[in-house]
This record gives sequence, C-alpha cells and structure tokens, in this order.
Amino acid sequence: MNFKTMTFVGAVAMALPTLGAAEPDDDTLIVNGEIEMTTKAPAPAHLEDAVDTIMSGWHFRSDETQMMQADDFDNPGMIFAEQGREIWNTVEGTEEKSCASCHGAPEDSMKMVRATYPKWNDEAEEVRTIQMQVNDCRENRMGAEPWKYDKGGSLPMEAMIASVGRGEIVDVAIDGPAEAMWEQGKELYYTRTGQLELGCVNCH
Repeated sequence: MNFKTMTFVGAVAMALPTLGAAEPDDDTLIVNGEIEMTTKAPAPAHLEDAVDTIMSGWHFRSDETQMMQADDFDNPGMIFAEQGREIWNTVEGTEEKSCASCHGAPEDSMKMVRATYPKWNDEAEEVRTIQMQVNDCRENRMGAEPWKYDKGGSLPMEAMIASVGRGEIVDVAIDGPAEAMWEQGKELYYTRTGQLELGCVNCH
C-alpha cells in the first residue's frame, strides 16, 4: 500500500500572483504560473476511519502569506533553497567531490526525492529521511563531515531538494519493512501526553 494522495505542497510552495495565483481555499495551487499542485484530496483508504479529506496548510494561510508564497522572488524561503544549490555545487571532503559530481543537475536527479521520502533503505535496514540520506552520501561518497540534524547545510539542502520536486505526487511507501515505522508513528500521533493530555491529532 502506497500513500498516493496529493501533490507535494512543502515549506517552499508558491504560486505567481500575477499569473493566475490561487484564491484562498482554491483546491489547486499554481506555482509560478506553471506548476500545478492539488491542495485537497480524498483521504486514502488507511485514513478513512479518521478523516474524509486531507488538506494542505495552504487553505489556512492568510491572503498575505499566500501571496508571499506565490512568487519565488518574493518568498524568503527561496533564499535557503538557493543556498542549498550553492552547497550542491561545492566540492568538499577527501574525495574532492560535490553533490553535482555524482548526481548532476538537481532538477533531473532529485525531482522525485521529496515526494518519496522517508524511504526504507535496504542496505542500512532502516527508514531514512532526506537528511539521513544526504549525510550518508557526504560520509561515504564525498569523505565529508556529516551535518547535525537541522544544522549546517542540512536545511538549505533539503529546501533545495523540496523546491525541485514541487508538483510531484506524494508516493511514500508504508508497506513492507517500512510498515512497522508507520504504525509506530500512527500510535504516537494519537497518543495523549504532556500537561494538557493532548495528542497531535487534537491539534491537527
């Protein structure tokens, strides 16, 4: 069973206001006048007992925020994506390689990455996030130091990878070896905890 529900609307999702930007609560977001992303879809079968429809946070943002996200030039998040692109082309480590040395242009090699991660890694026998996979490349292919979680170049790199994957269908596998992690995450999502005895489900 795969999680195929809606096109990716990430932290750097945008649509150009002067070229048919989505009005608030539109079900389709047009990014830069050319990338179409669905922001509302029927819940997949494994979630039907909890919700009927899944929605992007796009529906709950103010008009001002939507307009800011509507243009890569105006969106401050794209500064980090550009930093990630610079890092992508920077030679580092004992192997004197950059990310581009093995993967070429991110628009070609990374287009489906954000839509399919987290992903099970057979060799490591674990579910890996994008940051984990990037660090594996840094250590074992580049001979470079790994980044700490959300530190160094990890966030700019993830922002850049997410930006080139806008418009792709989310297809995160939750079957096979990844199923145990999915079930663990589901349990955590519904578990009440803390002083207020609330779970993620109570707020989201």
